Amino acid sequence: MAQPIKHADVVAWLSAYKVAWVTQNPDKVVCLFTSDAEYVENPFDRAMKGREAIRAYWIEGAVNSQLDIAFESTLWDLTDDNAFVHWTATFTRVASGEIIRLDGVFRLHFIRSQGNDVHCKKLEEWWFRFPA
Repeated sequence: MAQPIKHADVVAWLSAYKVAWVTQNPDKVVCLFTSDAEYVENPFDRAMKGREAIRAYWIEGAVNSQLDIAFESTLWDLTDDNAFVHWTATFTRVASGEIIRLDGVFRLHFIRSQGNDVHCKKLEEWWFRFPA
């Protein structure tokens, strides 16, 4: 039987997520997710399903369009395999030079693999964009 997801597991995952985003590395991003993961950027959008869909989203939405990325997160609650996280991000849009500030919440569902690694099975986010 797999060990339960712990606070330290989620904090480590969030740290790896931060490194992947700040360094704009879609390979590092997709390694954080299960092969069949769902990624929901907006609660009214369809989920992106699978690592290749997540990779494509990150290449288009981050690697090709963001500079000077900063990301911080705080784990609010962990219940069973579900984490609730507050996060903030700031970046510069490549096309316009506009500085974007976001304040958001993740609901993350994790699983532990047989190798004891923790991967995200589903990411749902809600965020607010602050005016420049």
